[in-house]
Amino acid sequence: MKRVNRLLVLILSLFLSGCTILEQSKYEILKDYKIDLLKAQNAADIELNRCQIDYVVDGDTFNCTLDSGSQIIVRMIGVDTPESVHTDSSRNTKEGKEASNFSKEYLAERVVYLEYDAEAEDIYGRTLAYVWLDLEAKEMYQYILLKEGYASLLTVEPNTKYLPLLEEYQAAAKENKVGFWGTGFFK
Repeated sequence: MKRVNRLLVLILSLFLSGCTILEQSKYEILKDYKIDLLKAQNAADIELNRCQIDYVVDGDTFNCTLDSGSQIIVRMIGVDTPESVHTDSSRNTKEGKEASNFSKEYLAERVVYLEYDAEAEDIYGRTLAYVWLDLEAKEMYQYILLKEGYASLLTVEPNTKYLPLLEEYQAAAKENKVGFWGTGFFK
């Protein structure tokens, strides 16, 4: 019993001193990414479509297959990552490649849940959606991109359902100089 108590005291003191026993990958979902769906809207009103990600195009765009079998290209609402696959190669940046690699590692072969806003498609025919990763944990991928500093806020009316929450995540990343806010790429 004394051994267990000493071990608990050691673990607690390491925790309180800021040390970590296990190093976490930067791609793990942390608790502070979780939000309460009820803050934004009544959860019962949210309609989600399950989608299996087939291919991540870049930091804010991917191809996926809906349960119906339809294949779609999804452009995430509310965020913009630097360019990495633009047809004008002079617009592509190393930061774009970094954001793209982050999304590829994070989203590859995942099942996600799409939520639509007022406009369902952009001028290029891509599906516009909020991307929910885990329904029980209520994790939205846009929040992760903003919180990690891989994306900046992109507001296109009328798709502004989660704008106040997206603004909070960007403000925190900007204030703490996280990701591209810290490198000076985002200003």
